Amino acid sequence: MAAKKSCQLSMKRSPDADVLHVSAKNHARRVLIGLNHQRLEGQLCDVVLTVSGRSIPAHRGVLAEQSEYFRAMFSSGMLETTQLHVEVGALEPSAVDQLINFMYTGELSVTPDNVQDLLAAADMLQLIEVKKCCIELLLRVINISNCLGMKCLGERYMCSSLVNTALQVIKSRFAAVAGGEEFLQLSTAHLTQILSFEDLELECVNYLRRVQEGKMPGSAQPAIHAQARVPTKYLYVLGGHSQSRTMGRNPIPKCERFNLKTQEWSDIRDLPPSMSCPHHIIAQHAFVVDNNLYVLNILKTEHPSQATHYSKITYHMWKYSALQDKWISMNTDFQLPCLPQEFQGATVIHSQPDNIVYLISSHTFLALDLNQDSCQRLPDFLEPKIYHGGAMLKGKLYVAGGMHTGSCCGVLGRIEVFSSVHCYDLVEKKWTEGTGMLDRRAGMGFAELGGKLYAVGGYQHIRRLDTAEVYSPESNSWTYIASLHRSRTYCPLLTWNGNLYVVGGKSLTRKDGGARITLSCAEMYHPQTDCWSSIPSMKLPRCMMAAAVM
Repeated sequence: MAAKKSCQLSMKRSPDADVLHVSAKNHARRVLIGLNHQRLEGQLCDVVLTVSGRSIPAHRGVLAEQSEYFRAMFSSGMLETTQLHVEVGALEPSAVDQLINFMYTGELSVTPDNVQDLLAAADMLQLIEVKKCCIELLLRVINISNCLGMKCLGERYMCSSLVNTALQVIKSRFAAVAGGEEFLQLSTAHLTQILSFEDLELECVNYLRRVQEGKMPGSAQPAIHAQARVPTKYLYVLGGHSQSRTMGRNPIPKCERFNLKTQEWSDIRDLPPSMSCPHHIIAQHAFVVDNNLYVLNILKTEHPSQATHYSKITYHMWKYSALQDKWISMNTDFQLPCLPQEFQGATVIHSQPDNIVYLISSHTFLALDLNQDSCQRLPDFLEPKIYHGGAMLKGKLYVAGGMHTGSCCGVLGRIEVFSSVHCYDLVEKKWTEGTGMLDRRAGMGFAELGGKLYAVGGYQHIRRLDTAEVYSPESNSWTYIASLHRSRTYCPLLTWNGNLYVVGGKSLTRKDGGARITLSCAEMYHPQTDCWSSIPSMKLPRCMMAAAVM
């Protein structure tokens, strides 16, 4: 290591006492320069980042101070907090190395050759100002030969200025753009989207639309189909817990998805550390908006002076980019007007048309507008119960089953479980009691399909259920349907293409009892035939997870 230069100190005597005030010139910069020398020589570093097989030593404190991504990773209590070697996503190693160097020196050169790699790395590591610099350079170099690729980049990294500028070039210079190499590489879906713009330059648009529709005469019929490909649908399973007795203390960061066409499971990017922290997350809910997958985290925040006392509750949104296979933080924490203890076992219902999330617990009922980051408190629920099922049906919220909020209620000290159903009218803004279920259920799968409500599994006291039932609003009654192959609770119930899907959950080793276990098996219900059929099992057994179909 090179010898350090002597530190230049200035001293000033206090007029009121025999005190010298000492200050070091450029002290903060000198410290960072010293840390950077340590990093470059691999000395006194407490973490080594592995990026596509390349090792980059660094200091956790410097990384966490500069990057929200690393701050969440190193302060969540997960394995990365103490591990020496930490795997970073599939990024260009040289780009990550340049960004790490920037964190120490404050200097970075963004060029047309490295801007895309830097943009990808800055976006993942949440270096917002660097990302803005990359976008600024891209805006300067956009032209007719690269505007289609720039549009895709802007959409991938949620940069409206880049998308809008690219669209202006595409629309105003469409004839020239259509003659370029990028245009020939467009997928059918992208071509269809561009040709649907009403304000395209008129020259040659009609010709290209006829080509896209497959209407050219003679043997010169182009190999472009009139109908865009139907996108593949996946059932996403995110996080959850690996053991039956965890009660939220043993989270799984792993995620996987099920191809509903090929019937195959595959891994996707793990949840970020801050999304799978066992001590802070109260509820986790997945939903789809405009063909994008989001996860809503309901979090409890520690009191600043008492590490074990939680003083407020917030929410945070994450978006999954299937194209990049990564999680993107959408907004900062937004505080909710309630206390953490009010949200144990809460039900989360997402209204897709207006993007409002309804949070229902035994003491609190909130309407959370995700577009406006606003929250409205609605009339409290009618019964003190938790772990109920919830769904929307014809503009009304239905909440069914659940267990008493007391930990030891009912006969012989057993937990009291309900079959009652309550309905909240969003127009009249009031609760009414509906027709109760045939079975008492808590922690069951609950969903709407084809204008009916389905309740699947759950538990009664110590008994895990394999029964299922359906509610018809026309007859205002519940009817049993075929039973599950396995009893299960704390399992998501999902819908797609007129069928129900139930995955994972808690169960018992035997139908008549036995030890508690967590399941990986999954089943599909066909309403037309009233039967459940087994589908391939997940790679990992899990319960209490977030799930959605996209």
